Amino acid sequence: MTGPLAASFLQALAEGHLLLQRCSACARHRLPPAVRCGACGSQQWTVVPASGRGRLASFAVLHRAPGSQHQARVPYVYALVDLDEGPRIVTNVVHVSPGTLRIGQRVTAVFERTDDDGRSWPDFQPG
Repeated sequence: MTGPLAASFLQALAEGHLLLQRCSACARHRLPPAVRCGACGSQQWTVVPASGRGRLASFAVLHRAPGSQHQARVPYVYALVDLDEGPRIVTNVVHVSPGTLRIGQRVTAVFERTDDDGRSWPDFQPG
């Protein structure tokens, strides 16, 4: 996520909040931010806080790190989460034994991780 449209979203993540765009025409939520609604084409939207809750849509347990910066996290859970508001987010599931995870399981956002650029990203945990 880069560019001027993403700046407020990245700032909110740094403060431990996940934001969504809500289309003013069709009321659908979207993430990442975009100039135009993918559902109806409207260019009018508002920014709203996400609940930070959702359901596990898919996941894979990684036993090899994609880079040295992730080595300490192995094994870790790479996941797709369907937010309660509708958008799907690519994330990690933390604070869980991977063998206990199930598709459809409820999860909640936690903000504990930063990338190499110092940006915060939401992970999810069961609950």
